[in-house]
Amino acid sequence: MLPQLHAAAGELGWSLREEVADDFDFLRRLYCEDRAQEFGFLPEPQQQLLLTQQFCARYASYRAVDGRWFALLIDASDHPIGHLALAFGPPALHMIDIALVASARGNGAGSGLLRGLIADAKGQGWDMELHVLIDSPAGRLYQRLGFEAVSESPPYRAMRRRHP
Repeated sequence: MLPQLHAAAGELGWSLREEVADDFDFLRRLYCEDRAQEFGFLPEPQQQLLLTQQFCARYASYRAVDGRWFALLIDASDHPIGHLALAFGPPALHMIDIALVASARGNGAGSGLLRGLIADAKGQGWDMELHVLIDSPAGRLYQRLGFEAVSESPPYRAMRRRHP
């Protein structure tokens, strides 16, 4: 499943695997790191508590949905460096979440993974959908990769990459 995504990860020297229960602590830390700026107005202890609560609720709710959803861990040298959550179903591949540790960002690796996902969606004849924070720099990356804004519900923007 997702051969282009796996090939893109391999070209980066990374591997993808399904998340397991032992990944919980890494995923919680990654979530808190990735979303800390959204809650920078809070003192550190309150920020960590809120983010941990949000992560736990999200973690439980994602696992309660039907089998069209799955999560992958991104590994480099057998160490986790990121997470990717996807939902499948005609007519679209929905990217629920992508997050990389700070040291893995800004070098084109995320773009490579996204191109692999786009190729896999295209191979199925599916559009690709995602949501991004309106003021996130990732929105510009998604636009460069052919995504267009379809709606806004602050603080998020829905984006779609259509395939003929």
